[in-house]
Amino acid sequence: MLAAVTKRRLWPRLLFRCKLSANIVCRQNTTVDKPEEATAIEMNEPVSLTFALRYMNSFTKATPLSNTVTISLSSDLPVVVEYKIAEMGYVRFYLAPKIEEDEDETKPQA
Repeated sequence: MLAAVTKRRLWPRLLFRCKLSANIVCRQNTTVDKPEEATAIEMNEPVSLTFALRYMNSFTKATPLSNTVTISLSSDLPVVVEYKIAEMGYVRFYLAPKIEEDEDETKPQA
């Protein structure tokens, strides 16, 4: 699964892309009637990372614990998926991105 944060026009967007089937685009939306249903995207710089979908899918099992989820992406750090749990604290999951190997490194030396 590819996760990328980019800026389109004036607003940042978060894109999730799976190889086989689906693309999901999240756009900032703070003009909703219910603030808890708002989508806020804060971008310091564009980033594009690839993760194993099976682990990201496991993280979603914590969704019933919280009304909000925070996904933090950085090119230098693992993704952080955080669910805030009322006044008790939070649950955080960390996942390192897949590392692409260079073709030169995978070829046997002659």
